Amino acid sequence: MIKKLKKEIDKKKKVNNKIVVKSKNQLREENEKLKKENQYYKSLSYQYENIISGNQGGKVFMMYDYDQDHITCFGTLHDFDEIESETLKPWIGSIHTFRPYRGNRYSEQLINYILQEAKEDGNEFVYLSSDNEGMYQKYGFELIYMMKTVRGNTTQVFRYDTKKLGNNKKL
Repeated sequence: MIKKLKKEIDKKKKVNNKIVVKSKNQLREENEKLKKENQYYKSLSYQYENIISGNQGGKVFMMYDYDQDHITCFGTLHDFDEIESETLKPWIGSIHTFRPYRGNRYSEQLINYILQEAKEDGNEFVYLSSDNEGMYQKYGFELIYMMKTVRGNTTQVFRYDTKKLGNNKKL
């Protein structure tokens, strides 16, 4: 299993050296390291903790600035999010771009990459929940529901039809 994951990670690095797919164990190790580093990484450590503490499975995607040796943004693709649903899946979650890298459309590039990955996995639709008005429609998502989250508040649920995608991952 670990060998297969390592091959998959190496394959992703060859496709585009800005995308890195990591396992939960790798994220745990990095999280421990991040906890010891400066304040800049505090929010990343918190996001990692949320991702690896649950049984979400799925994949974590990161864009990396090799020149500055920093993660620019990250997101996940997994079978559930803050909405409990047996029928709506997979979900894009935890999309975050660090402040110094905002305004460069990195999250858009990452979302497109994740959508393509979901399509390659055989998913016709991909879902996303957000309170941000108008944020995800510009990426081709359509608002389909207002639903209660696991915390009890109401949020927007968006859907993306992967048939709209071409056949190439682009970054």
